[in-house]
Amino acid sequence: MEPLLSHTKEPFITVKKTRNDLYEEIGISVKTLNRTISKLKDEGLINIYKGKITMSQHQLDTAKQRIVYYRQMSVKSSE
Repeated sequence: MEPLLSHTKEPFITVKKTRNDLYEEIGISVKTLNRTISKLKDEGLINIYKGKITMSQHQLDTAKQRIVYYRQMSVKSSE
């Protein structure tokens, strides 16, 4: 299995998987994946460059912070 992310010469991380690969691995429909990608792009968490999903270091750090926040919120709501 090839790595999901690759560090390119530019200051970005590029998702090497195609959308088809992603939806098959994640197990969601193409429509759901496309809506999610659009939402993440609109929120400034990802970019689309030459048809590939890319993230700057800042976007990656912000995404990680959001994941931690949502996990904490999930734990609090299940208590």
